[in-house]
Amino acid sequence: MAARNRDPWQQALDALSHRALSREEIRRKLLRAGHAGERVAEVIEKLDRLSLVDDRAVAYNHAHHRAREARRGSFRVRGELLRRGLSPELVDEVLDEVFPPERREVYFRRVVARLAGREGEPADRTARERLARKLMRAGFPGGQVSSWLGESPGDGYDMGSEDE
Repeated sequence: MAARNRDPWQQALDALSHRALSREEIRRKLLRAGHAGERVAEVIEKLDRLSLVDDRAVAYNHAHHRAREARRGSFRVRGELLRRGLSPELVDEVLDEVFPPERREVYFRRVVARLAGREGEPADRTARERLARKLMRAGFPGGQVSSWLGESPGDGYDMGSEDE
């Protein structure tokens, strides 16, 4: 494969020319391409020195986009950021900025309204449960979704745990 013979520095720059990547994503790409770990570490160090990688900016931009454009909840976005190799501490910090605690309910209600469409929030239980499942898949905490449904845990409809 031609990529295995390419210079890892150039390969990293090419990857970054398509979209912002975390340090870990670059490391994974270069290792998959067959480059030695020592050389990969040198490339990432050089990218750092030249300020060509910024994990915080990657995390913030990803979270902001997923929250605003894709209407995703903080649980789902957290998982996506962790899979991108970002530290849990950085992810939590960024999520508190993108999903500030004092605005989470407002954001949740806005997403409910968008998902519900023109008909508005459904009145019948079956339709509300269907919408609740969409909200859970979108990454909203189970407790918040259950509260919206007007139930407490154990009322017969298991929305899952907030810690999942």
